Amino acid sequence: MRFICLFLCAVTVCLQASAADVRDGQHDFDFAFGEWHTHVSRLLQPLTGSTTWIEYEGTHTVRPFWDGRANVGELRIAGSAGRIDAMSPRLYNPKSGQWSIAYGNPGSGTLSQPLVGGFTNGRGEFFGQDTLANGKAVLVREIYTPIDANSRSLEVAYSGDGGQTWETNWKMKDTKLSAFIAQAVADPKRPAEDRALDAGRKPVESLAFAGVKPGMTVVDLMPGDGYFTRIMSRIVGPQGKVYALQPAEMDQAAPQRTENVQSFAGTADYPNVSLLLQPIDQLAPPQNLDLIWTSMNYHDLHDPFMGSPDMKRLSSTLLAALKPGGTFVVLDHAAADGSGFAKTDDLHRVDPAAVKAELTAAGFEFIEESSLLRNPQDDHTIPAFKAAVRGKTDRFLYKFRRNLGSSQ
Repeated sequence: MRFICLFLCAVTVCLQASAADVRDGQHDFDFAFGEWHTHVSRLLQPLTGSTTWIEYEGTHTVRPFWDGRANVGELRIAGSAGRIDAMSPRLYNPKSGQWSIAYGNPGSGTLSQPLVGGFTNGRGEFFGQDTLANGKAVLVREIYTPIDANSRSLEVAYSGDGGQTWETNWKMKDTKLSAFIAQAVADPKRPAEDRALDAGRKPVESLAFAGVKPGMTVVDLMPGDGYFTRIMSRIVGPQGKVYALQPAEMDQAAPQRTENVQSFAGTADYPNVSLLLQPIDQLAPPQNLDLIWTSMNYHDLHDPFMGSPDMKRLSSTLLAALKPGGTFVVLDHAAADGSGFAKTDDLHRVDPAAVKAELTAAGFEFIEESSLLRNPQDDHTIPAFKAAVRGKTDRFLYKFRRNLGSSQ
């Protein structure tokens, strides 16, 4: 123990400097701000000779405070060994030019002893001490390393001999969520006909707006040929789930589309996708959903071939299927202002204001809209499927939420 204390004291002395020499490092963690996809490898039993590693996938979100002089990281990952939820506050000391990092334990509501250190040329090193479950006192070292503009790594190592040797037990690679979504869109296993639609549909930006993340449970309502189903399958990953929920009435009208989804749902390439085929008036989506997504088909709910479903009941059913705070994202072709639901059948369009009014009346909270796919050159008079406007219609992208206090 005395050797460990001497080691830490030596590290602290090396890291400290006179006030005049202290580099302003309060923005050293700015690179970490935002949402990230994260992959973690954890050594199951450190310092025992174990070579068993466990893999996890999830998200890492870092939020700044105090103009960057503090931040909090929130880690949510899951793997074969279960879930790990962690919180790490990081504080900057302007006098020493160092950062301290602690970790919150959700089981006990306590913080760990902090690690202290700083950055040199973008590479961060932090040192501290901890006690393993078997009572063994160890030194802890964390190293942050940039990889490129969209990714970085963190490695954690323990030393049981006062810093003479180190064993890495935690490897984490973070990729910016937008870049991770772009990787899903670039998946070479996507059909060529899907990739040909990307320029007009802007899936990276659309799904980033929707908030699709690793580990989520998602319903793709009226999935068409499965264009977005495939991409979301890649994003939510092995710990997530995508349900392609197809009304039976739509299957009867366009059976080939359902067959297309069925051809890949549950296969080795898309094992987390399930196809659900249900009559519209008996729609029963899975519960506790993170997200319901529907793309360019919401207007069909008001078409005659759907059998005039009870929209109040249907909207309430969708709301109840979401977990509190869960979101419902609607992407559709815009009809002229004030037209309501009058143009859903002949033009395959719907007035955005009518959709907003219908869903908020059912209890959804409107959050925001994106202008990503709006096109002011579209005069809203041409059917959305006509070649002259296909892929170029004025489309609205609305995000709704189940209120955190909702009792539905």
